Amino acid sequence: VGDLSMDQSTGNFSIITLPDLVTTAASHTPSRLSPGSSFVSADTVRNAGNTDSAASTTRYYLSLDAVKSTNDIQLVGSRSVPALAPDAELAGSARISVPSSVAPGAYTMLACADASRTLTELDEVNNCAAAPGVVIEYADLVATDVSSLASSVAPGGSLGVSDTVQNISAVTASTTSTRYYLSTDS
Repeated sequence: VGDLSMDQSTGNFSIITLPDLVTTAASHTPSRLSPGSSFVSADTVRNAGNTDSAASTTRYYLSLDAVKSTNDIQLVGSRSVPALAPDAELAGSARISVPSSVAPGAYTMLACADASRTLTELDEVNNCAAAPGVVIEYADLVATDVSSLASSVAPGGSLGVSDTVQNISAVTASTTSTRYYLSTDS
């Protein structure tokens, strides 16, 4: 497989030999994440070209569709892929983090071989594969029970209080603090 090139001075044709890195599979766990959280992504990179590839780096993105574009959000983390012979492939995984600035919403995760385009390839637009959807959401903490051990306390005194807090979202909540207030109503 390769493109033909013609030497204008001689009229002779030659086959262009280049690597062609293709991400053939991508996945991640879990599917619901919060901004700032990390997860494991797995992917497989194949050299579909007709010559050895140099080592490369696979990077990961959140996209609103399944096509890599300039407005996609690059995730923190990457995976090194060693040189690959023609038709060789390598599966691997990496721990990836979602930037804290990512807005909640539904995204597609893209794994993109040679994302920085450091290699010259036969085809530069087939490097990415889409994984099933990722939902970015915040944890949702709810105080489900608050009780005091005393029915009254003098001004300046202390009061023992217990409470139960529940995370009603599907993402893990960071460590938080509960504060208490006195109110004339609920």
